[in-house]
Amino acid sequence: MIAASQFRQIADVLPEPLLLVSAGGCIVAANAAAIATIGWREEQLLGRPLAEVVKDGTSVVPEFLRLRARQRHMVPGRLIFLTRNDGELDTPCEAGLAIKEGGQSHLLLRFRDNPAAVQSRFRILNDRIDALGREIHKRRLAEQALAEREQWLRTTLTSIGDGVIVTDSGGGVTWMNPVAEQLSKWNESEAKGRQLTDVFRILHESTRRPIENPVQKVLRTGRIVGLGNHTLLVARDGSECPIDDSAAPIMDQGRCLGIVLVFRDVTAQRASDRALRVGRRELQHRAEQLAATDRRKDEFLATLAHELRNPLAP
Repeated sequence: MIAASQFRQIADVLPEPLLLVSAGGCIVAANAAAIATIGWREEQLLGRPLAEVVKDGTSVVPEFLRLRARQRHMVPGRLIFLTRNDGELDTPCEAGLAIKEGGQSHLLLRFRDNPAAVQSRFRILNDRIDALGREIHKRRLAEQALAEREQWLRTTLTSIGDGVIVTDSGGGVTWMNPVAEQLSKWNESEAKGRQLTDVFRILHESTRRPIENPVQKVLRTGRIVGLGNHTLLVARDGSECPIDDSAAPIMDQGRCLGIVLVFRDVTAQRASDRALRVGRRELQHRAEQLAATDRRKDEFLATLAHELRNPLAP
């Protein structure tokens, strides 16, 4: 059995109110829960007869203790405790022989919840469990909706004909679609975590000088940035292709979470533009030739008419 001096050290961790009462009926120790429940300070309880803190204690307490003084198991009962500020606490309790120290017997008195309190706490617990269940259900629905939207967005970006690269706020690659893999010659698994400047190398077509990466521009300005004209993408294998398009920040409540870069190969468009320019030059040359032919014809007709009007001039 434990000593009375060790009672607080052990009993304070328990949530239920506990009192240690001597065989003579004095309170030897009380745990923190009992002190808080009764409302008396510890120094007001220790050494005080239990009869002084129980209603009608002089007639009730001796009999209550006598019936439990030799019982090693807890015997239920009921006491009305006088709480601080002249209040009363009618509570079921139980007591039994707990400690023998120096030839002295001590009884452990434990407060028990009454059925109404238990039912009330059970109802509160059920309400909290129901609320938690509803919150978990709502969160799962939100997570499911988010996952479905993310899958839809991923499928859409995978299906489009433009290259798409997504980075984090520091410019590290987090995702790229198959077109971006094809144009850059980087696999997503290899590119993930690398800086975009390693994966997306761009040069000026005429000067061959590096162009500032659009992600750096977006991070600096916080706005949508279009790629400059005459931009060449240098792929991982050294091949080059002309590209254009833009980069934009991914914003959430004023915070930049990352960058999305969308670009496309404009080789065919450049070829069409060149063919169109050549065709325009050819048409202009033909028009100039026709205009010159018309002028020569007009000059010949004018000369012929003049000669016909003056046949003897030669």
